[in-house]
Amino acid sequence: MDTTRVLIVDNKTLTRRGISLLIEQQEDLKVVGEFDCTPDIREKVDEARPDVILIDVDPSDPAIFDVINVLSDSSEKTYVLALSEEDDHVVVHRALQSGASGYLLKDASVEELYSAIRTVRSGEVFMHPRVTTKLVGHYLNKRGSASTESDPYDKLSNREREILPLLSESLSNNEIGVKLQISPYTVQTYRQRIMRKLDLHNKTDLLRYAVRKGLVNLFK
Repeated sequence: MDTTRVLIVDNKTLTRRGISLLIEQQEDLKVVGEFDCTPDIREKVDEARPDVILIDVDPSDPAIFDVINVLSDSSEKTYVLALSEEDDHVVVHRALQSGASGYLLKDASVEELYSAIRTVRSGEVFMHPRVTTKLVGHYLNKRGSASTESDPYDKLSNREREILPLLSESLSNNEIGVKLQISPYTVQTYRQRIMRKLDLHNKTDLLRYAVRKGLVNLFK
């Protein structure tokens, strides 16, 4: 069985311990560290080599988003899962924009905790259902108010429009290449063009854009 290595970052000792005990109940999950959010957290992460970093997001401390950015860049195989009491779309947006691969609310069930960890570990994006509802509602409202503005989507070629939903599903260049019978290098070229035309900067931006355009279904 493939074991997922989880590292917990939270300034509250009792919270860290409680989450750790819950995670250790699962055979496929292993806690490899519990730390405060200190300046040397990057070094601790490098030593622990986690697959998933579960980090407390307190919006009253804006520096936490810089920490997420640093941790999400620590390794291509390490995913950051934000854990927070706040479901405001602005906070969620900042966490995702900073590099988080998922957003879980602290009133989530234990099963949702397990599902969130396993989902981001697989390279997909996890959103707490209530957060998803709020985000989609916000983007639909925003979409309606901006309906008269020019849409950068119109700049995409037919091929780029075909590839965009596949990119938002976290498929690799190789997997997309197989589906479309083109080389991974060609896929990468299209990826760069799409990101540039739509002014997107990471895979989370791609997902948000695809959801707003109705190109992917978060509930499937």
